Amino acid sequence: MIREQLLNPAPAKLAEFLNRHTQARECLVQVAGQMEVTYQGRAASTAEAGAYLLIFKRDGSLQIHHPKGVKPMNWQPKTDSVSASVEDGICVLTASRRSPAETVRVGLP
Repeated sequence: MIREQLLNPAPAKLAEFLNRHTQARECLVQVAGQMEVTYQGRAASTAEAGAYLLIFKRDGSLQIHHPKGVKPMNWQPKTDSVSASVEDGICVLTASRRSPAETVRVGLP
């Protein structure tokens, strides 16, 4: 069942949607579209802007998938904190863990 769906939302509306659903952790959240991903932690990586699928699960895990393939290109098995904000007119989702210390930032233009 789809609880809520946004099509081409403004950055502020997308940030509100992400905060509401990632904080409640009551449902699976999927975002498909153009994204840019950066990771800092045990290593560092950047995924150039492109079409990706972001999945945030009720257990707090986060996955980001390429348009092809089975394995996610980036993931966190459990997040300690997740928040979305608008920075320079772009919605930015930040997910972090304390142990090991790592942060995934997803820019959604």
